[in-house]
Amino acid sequence: MRVRRGEVGATIPATVWAMAVCLLILTLLMQVFIESYGKAAVRSSLDDGVRAGSGADGSPSVCEERARERLEGLLGGTMGDGVRIACGEPDGRVVARADVRFPTSTFSVEAEAPKERRP
Repeated sequence: MRVRRGEVGATIPATVWAMAVCLLILTLLMQVFIESYGKAAVRSSLDDGVRAGSGADGSPSVCEERARERLEGLLGGTMGDGVRIACGEPDGRVVARADVRFPTSTFSVEAEAPKERRP
């Protein structure tokens, strides 16, 4: 089969365009997955910190320490650098709050548990 002279290489622009679109979609999907993982890691860290701080011997400092340890294990690197954790004990409960600044979004997450009392 003979190819006409004007048609040689005609599929190259379409192929390059299709590859660029596929890479863009893949990049956006990966960004969504990474951010979802980051949100889950922050939430898990806060839950663990609240559990540690709500015990009879717990305190807000124990809560913060445990949450930070857990966060470092789950979300190290530059994503973890954008997370600020604070714990407090208002009204007989332990509350942990994280202010999160990821490269693509900013949000806050809270977790709380009732403070255990000794009998």
